[in-house]
Amino acid sequence: MKNSVFDTFENWVGEHPEKLLYSFLDIKGQIKESYTYAAFEKRVAIIADNLRSRHSFQRNDKILLAFPPGIETICAFFACVRNGLIPVPTYPPTSSGFQSSYNKMVYIATDCAVKGVLTSDEYYWNLKLNVARNAIQENNILTKAPWINTGEFTDFDSGKREAPVDADFLFLQYTSGSTGEPKGVMIDHRGAVGTLLDINARFGVTDRDRVLALS
Repeated sequence: MKNSVFDTFENWVGEHPEKLLYSFLDIKGQIKESYTYAAFEKRVAIIADNLRSRHSFQRNDKILLAFPPGIETICAFFACVRNGLIPVPTYPPTSSGFQSSYNKMVYIATDCAVKGVLTSDEYYWNLKLNVARNAIQENNILTKAPWINTGEFTDFDSGKREAPVDADFLFLQYTSGSTGEPKGVMIDHRGAVGTLLDINARFGVTDRDRVLALS
């Protein structure tokens, strides 16, 4: 995976294993969870190992990511990349405007022919509850694809780490669909790495800085 996002990431893990990588803050600005480079890399490797040993996904399979806000969705994203799968981030439906958001998620899953959905146990059951409340008939690709709770993956399943596999693209990004049907764009590794390097150069971002991300 030369010159890929994962290749670049692993270089940083080797150089700064105990350096803080991510912190997730709650609405009050309190840290809910955080990862160093080494801890994040291990979490990614655990998820990737369990996906590989427990499921028969193939290289370039599209995997939907449906998580509440938090670092686990980033871990799941990188785990897919590590396994040569193509992650598809979504806007998970919540109670407010549920049916419209759910329909968009079904559209995205159908459009890219997802092979599985990575999520948390809490979000999965919240989704099922809202489907029942809105009397939605569940007969679509989301009900046929396996829903996988990454929170169940607490250690390596196979006992070994496989080398990363390169997919044709880094990830598939869909628009919000606010003015029509969501539209998907394939993002490749070179484009993503180039964008990050350009941002760092334009704004003078170094490894001593911290960046606040809102989502």
